[in-house]
This record gives sequence, structure tokens and C-alpha cells, in this order.
Amino acid sequence: LDGIEATEQHRREQRRESGFDLVALAGYTNAGKSTLLRRLAADVAVDENEELHPDLEPTAESEDRLFTTLGTTTRRAAMDRPVLVTDTVGFIADLPHWLVESFKSTLDSVYRADLVLLVVDASESVEEMREKLVTAHDTLYERNEAPIVTVLNKTDLVSPDDLAEKRDALSSLAPNPLTASAAEADGIDDLLDRIERDLPDYEHERLVLPMTDETMSLVSWIHDHARVEDVSYGDQVTVAFEARPTVIEQSRDRAADLPIPESA
Repeated sequence: LDGIEATEQHRREQRRESGFDLVALAGYTNAGKSTLLRRLAADVAVDENEELHPDLEPTAESEDRLFTTLGTTTRRAAMDRPVLVTDTVGFIADLPHWLVESFKSTLDSVYRADLVLLVVDASESVEEMREKLVTAHDTLYERNEAPIVTVLNKTDLVSPDDLAEKRDALSSLAPNPLTASAAEADGIDDLLDRIERDLPDYEHERLVLPMTDETMSLVSWIHDHARVEDVSYGDQVTVAFEARPTVIEQSRDRAADLPIPESA
């Protein structure tokens, strides 16, 4: 677990430096997190790719057993904004005391996320769901600062009336939850819209740059890391874009380092 965490921390730092928002899927094992990740991903389709590159773990597994997802699996979300979604180790009921701290160490992806999706199996009883929500909240709020959105998954296994009753009964623990069926690809668009809405707001920036080869490289970098609104070329290059605050800061630093043409 220590080795996995060290590797994951390095990856998270690289992804954030690249301008990605980080979204973490949290919840108990068998709540459907891995299947949900595959529905949200831009580069992985459910039931595809398993046989293409088994050595590269092309997608998170979805099996009914403990510790199927050990470490994390991360995929880019199918949305215009650069967002990475990470499937984390699932919470486990009645975890032995000697494993509790080791388990908590695997949640660093959750604690460092910009948004947490707490996935709950809606086919379970209200009592089971309440108990798991309380435990998950106690663990997440211990160190987490990001917003938490509850996702009631597996709605294909629940009648509309039962689902409505469960939402009402759990409203104090899960206000304004989203409902989804990862297995049936139901509710995925609403979930992507919620991710977009609840992530930190982008900031706007406008850079006026010298017309140089180095500037062209910077403009290309901005296209890769931000949402470009307009680029105009003349004696100078003007770039208008919006991005995470960290990306805007990096773009300013890169712009300050550009050489000034000798003719200027």
C-alpha cells in the first residue's frame, strides 16, 4: 500500500500541473464505482478493451469481491473541460482494526480531489445505506475539503417508488443526490453536468505576446491546458482563454520568460 500511494501521489501532482481538475469516486465495495468510471470515461467503453492490453490495465475491473480496485484507476472524463476521474479503493464493512489505517492511506486521492462523488448502492435497504453513508462521511470529512456529491447508483434494481422513499429517508445525509444506473448508462449526462457545475470556477485571462517561435509553442500549450476563446495574430499575438487558476499562473510565468524580439 505504501508503494502504491507514493506512485499515485506523484501522478496526481503531474496531472494537476497539467491543468486537470481531479474528481474522485468514493464509496463501499460493490457500489458500482468501477462501472460508473467506465461510463464517465472518454477513452473507455463498458465491455470493450479488456482483451486489447491486459498488461496495461485498460480499465477498472467490476467484480463482486473485496479489494478488486487496489490502488487507483484514472480516466479522462467525457467532457470539454479537462477532468480526470479516479476510482479509489472501496470502503469495506467490518474492516479488521489492523487494516483501518492502511485503508485510510489509500484515500489520499479523495482527500486531494476537487470534487468527490460518493457512490451508494441504491438497491440496498435504507438501514444499510444510512450506516454506510454515516461511516463514509465520518471518514471523508476527517480530512476532505472538496464538495461531496452523493450518487445513488444501481437504480435499475429499484422501483421508482422505492427510490423516492429512500431519497426522502436519507435526505439529511444525502441532500440533492443524483440517481444513476451505471449498468444501464442512465443518468450519466446529468452526472457530467453536475461535475461541471460543482468544480471550481475557471478564471479568464488575456495575454498579449510577442510574435516569436517561442510564443507559438506557448499558444499550443495553452490550447492543451485551457479553454481558448480567441487567438489573434498581427505584430503581436493575443490569446483569450479560461482555465484553472494554477494554469493561468503557469501561463503568465511562461509568458514572462518569452524572449523579446530584437526588432522590438
